Amino acid sequence: MKNIFTIVLMTVWFYFMPIHALKAEILEFVFSDFPPFEYVESLSVKGINKEILEEACHRLNLTPVFLKLPWKRALAYVKHGNGDAIFSLFKNKERLKYYNYPDENLNTVKMVLITNKKNEIKINMLQDLRGKQVGVYRGSSYGKAFDDDDLIIKDAVNNNEILLKKQLIGRTQVIVMDERVAKYWCKKLSLENNFKTLPYVVTMKHTYVAFSKAKEKLTKKGWSIQFSSVLKEMKNDGFIEALNSKYKF
Repeated sequence: MKNIFTIVLMTVWFYFMPIHALKAEILEFVFSDFPPFEYVESLSVKGINKEILEEACHRLNLTPVFLKLPWKRALAYVKHGNGDAIFSLFKNKERLKYYNYPDENLNTVKMVLITNKKNEIKINMLQDLRGKQVGVYRGSSYGKAFDDDDLIIKDAVNNNEILLKKQLIGRTQVIVMDERVAKYWCKKLSLENNFKTLPYVVTMKHTYVAFSKAKEKLTKKGWSIQFSSVLKEMKNDGFIEALNSKYKF
């Protein structure tokens, strides 16, 4: 069913592509739902980072194609050179083996702890999470200290909606989620009054578009260098700041 959805999405996109765009070089960007940064709604790809990449491609005379996959599949798909790039990706030592990162990031996420409003749990440091059931997004990184701590009982699921719903019924004690993502989903699910954010911040990290080393080895294209330049330009001229303000909740 997911494959059918992907085909339909790409077919619709090509149908509405202007003729002049067919002459531009096409880059395939792979992602998973991470609203408000990138998501699919009514067969259209939307979000802050999607619009940033769209504008970057426009300035570089490139045509972007967006392909939605489950996160772990998306990572493997680009890692093996089937797609050109993946977003929104954290940078770590392991990923640097397979992806080329621009110098400039797309955005910054603030990973916080969400729990039920009536929950009296206190988390003042990372070690306070040890022995507790903590909901996480499968395949995501929350910083080396969190990722490597095997005493934290990590309950991994495939999307943020499930994370919130499991927390709501008490299947987890806290969940880790980006602050803006949490606000988006709570508003969408009418759950604003059910949760609270704890003061402790797990991590603040930059997210990037990362290009497949395997694909660039074949095409001999250095897209990460070109995107470094254009993303810096977009920050300097205020485009990215204005876009982030547009998506405030």
